[in-house]
Amino acid sequence: VREINHRIQQSAIGKHKIVFIENIERMNIESANAFLKTCEEPLPKRLIIATTSNHLQLLETILSRALTIKFNELSNQELLERMNANNMFGNEELKNLVMNMAMGKP
Repeated sequence: VREINHRIQQSAIGKHKIVFIENIERMNIESANAFLKTCEEPLPKRLIIATTSNHLQLLETILSRALTIKFNELSNQELLERMNANNMFGNEELKNLVMNMAMGKP
């Protein structure tokens, strides 16, 4: 979080400064509270994009300051169509294994 806060405070090279945080739910409580200050006092032209597989694990105070965009899981048929369209995994057995492991998440 210190690194994120440091980077987001630096001047942007372009028009905006964007920070991407993957699996934000993995932050411990101390880190989440430190990150909250950044969310409470956003600098102009700064954008923080964060992903989570379980928004319920985030602090309510962080969620209340976020624009949440939920992505629905895909059916096995939709996953299969995407794999076929992109020529992925020629073997049907491998396709089925990948679909089971993906659990609806491309």
